[in-house]
Amino acid sequence: MFLAYAIFSKPASAVKSSLPALFVMDKNTRTLTVQEIYEKDLKWEDNEICSGDASLPTGHIKVGDVVTNCSGNLAFRHVPSNKLFGAFEFK
Repeated sequence: MFLAYAIFSKPASAVKSSLPALFVMDKNTRTLTVQEIYEKDLKWEDNEICSGDASLPTGHIKVGDVVTNCSGNLAFRHVPSNKLFGAFEFK
C-alpha cells in the first residue's frame, strides 16, 4: 500500500491544494481509500469516471470511504468544480 496524490510534477503542497481529496491506493485489493478531504460538501454522485473503471460509494465523501473494483488508468472528476481527483494506474 502506498500514498497516491496523483500523477503531477508539482510540489506536494500545490497538489494538495488543487485536489478535492487525497487517496491511499492499494493495488493488491484494487481500491482507493479517502485519506483527507480539502473541500466541503463533496458528494460521490457529483463525480464521473473519466477513464478506467471503478465502483464509487454513494452519499457525502468522507474520510475512510473506499472506491472498489478499480482497473485501468483510473481518473475521476468532480463535475461541478471540474477538478480531477487524480490519476491512478491499476494495470
